[in-house]
Amino acid sequence: MKQIAVLLLAIGALTAPAQADVLDGLVFGLKCMGADDPEACKARSKHEADESRERLRRENAAAGSAQGATRGERADQCHTVKANGKVDIDIAYARGKTYFGFMSLDEKKRRTNTYIRMDDGFKHTVVPGTLYDMWDRVSVDAPNSGRQYFYAGLRLMKSEQGTELDAEYCITPSQSGLTAYLDKAFVGLVQSGK
Repeated sequence: MKQIAVLLLAIGALTAPAQADVLDGLVFGLKCMGADDPEACKARSKHEADESRERLRRENAAAGSAQGATRGERADQCHTVKANGKVDIDIAYARGKTYFGFMSLDEKKRRTNTYIRMDDGFKHTVVPGTLYDMWDRVSVDAPNSGRQYFYAGLRLMKSEQGTELDAEYCITPSQSGLTAYLDKAFVGLVQSGK
């Protein structure tokens, strides 16, 4: 019975990204109750859940882009950025929130006074000093372009040298001139002197 409850909670967490962080705690707590090392079990379970959500998000995005292209609609262009830097992970996280406008679920609620405007792919996972993993609609004030809005994912992980960054952003064809600017902005989060 316990396994069925865990399975139902996991399915609910995967199908409702805005509530996923709340449900994750319940799921991982139940799943890891009898484990020899509950904290390691929770970390492993969280990693597996994040990978599953990311895979589903990518599959849905790929299906949506392919479907849109067949109907003659524009398809967003997605770019990835990977970097390592000596900047402390918590500082890189603060920079990302400030520069791009990533917000936690509670910050979104305070700003909009509701959870209704939540995007399907929203994610904001925080393990202070270790891992920050976000996906949201963000914006930047780009030179000669004004405020530009787009979807972006930012994953910051503590490394031996400082912080490892994996980012992805999706822009419209009309925003393609922003690529170099955004690449540099993401790398700047983990580089000194930004």
